[in-house]
Amino acid sequence: MGRGGTSDVCGDVLMIGPFIIKGQPVRQERARRGKWGNFYDPSSRERKALAMELLAIRQGAKLSPMSKEVRLKVIFSIAPQKGRKSDLSNYLKAFEDSGNRVLWNDDAQIAEIQAELVRDSNNPRTEFWIEELN
Repeated sequence: MGRGGTSDVCGDVLMIGPFIIKGQPVRQERARRGKWGNFYDPSSRERKALAMELLAIRQGAKLSPMSKEVRLKVIFSIAPQKGRKSDLSNYLKAFEDSGNRVLWNDDAQIAEIQAELVRDSNNPRTEFWIEELN
């Protein structure tokens, strides 16, 4: 896992990042019905692992969870998978939820998002920048 932590100009705004998580980005899966009729989230294990990666990045950058509104820029570079649709909103929702109580207190604080989905079979990763707004 790479950890950024420098400042980067995104448009005319100074943001913290880029932070890089190597490997296939995590996406929010649709709930499934189990053998006994109960529902479960098949992506919950991957989202918990993503939250731990985000926590390690936050601690390495000596940041606290943001308490004000947040501006987020994120690029999901994915290796296309046969038979699976790549839906940007599913990757974004998994990232937002995994950042709860880690990067921000609640994903409702995200006031502005710039998100992109890129196909890159050689180097799948998630890159992100964050900024706490006044």
